[in-house]
Amino acid sequence: MTLLPILKQGQLLRVENGSYTVNGFFVALKEFDPKKELEEYLADKPDQRYPNCFRCYDYLSKLLEKGFLLELEHATLFLGAYGDVKEFSFNPI
Repeated sequence: MTLLPILKQGQLLRVENGSYTVNGFFVALKEFDPKKELEEYLADKPDQRYPNCFRCYDYLSKLLEKGFLLELEHATLFLGAYGDVKEFSFNPI
């Protein structure tokens, strides 16, 4: 799979960080380069370049404020953990 340097208008985006953490689903309202936007964000907040200092939710909020993304409401279907069906759950919107 080839990674796109830009996010295309209308493209669906799953935002995640860390292990097993999905922050949400979004759609791109206009074309933009997430890496370029990250560099601009970090230029104003150089302290966030250090390990364990990046505030990913603040960066995501900036993308929303700039009109790049729209958050999509979504239901969650959890299929259990480590092959244990007892943890199965479904949470509608």
